[in-house]
Amino acid sequence: MDIDDASKRILLWFKGKKLPPQMVQIYPTNACNLKCIFCVQTLGIYDLNDVVPKKRWFQIVNEICEMGTREILISGGGEPLLTPQITLGIMRISKRYNLKGRIITNGTLWSKKLIKETIRLSWDHVIFSLDAPDSKTHDYLRGANGTFEKVIKNIKLFNEIKSKLNLEFP
Repeated sequence: MDIDDASKRILLWFKGKKLPPQMVQIYPTNACNLKCIFCVQTLGIYDLNDVVPKKRWFQIVNEICEMGTREILISGGGEPLLTPQITLGIMRISKRYNLKGRIITNGTLWSKKLIKETIRLSWDHVIFSLDAPDSKTHDYLRGANGTFEKVIKNIKLFNEIKSKLNLEFP
């Protein structure tokens, strides 16, 4: 959104016009496959049994899209790819409405199939969390060995698949 667009939205808002949010952040799950030493989950504040059913997630996302939201960010208190059917469903619905899409991921659970689907959807941003420039430090922080190498492998796989499809990188 540029400054003029933001100014127009603020002016309309001050005039009492109800406007949709520009961006909505969704947490499809609070569960995670890692045990990061810095994560809020170490406090035990999430009830991981309290989950939103897939059907309800899809209703919510349709409502978000229909109200005119422009962007969706999929992240969470956990790893979104622990619920791949929900996460990909959210991505598909969002793209049907031409929303700009972002996902924040620890990068360890991507498969070739998930990567191809994400690229096929023209998903705008896949943001990988890397916490150190080397595997020893990263894996220590993430509480699991081999995570650094998995993330690097999956970033390379994204690049390889995009190159094979002759897609430009943003």
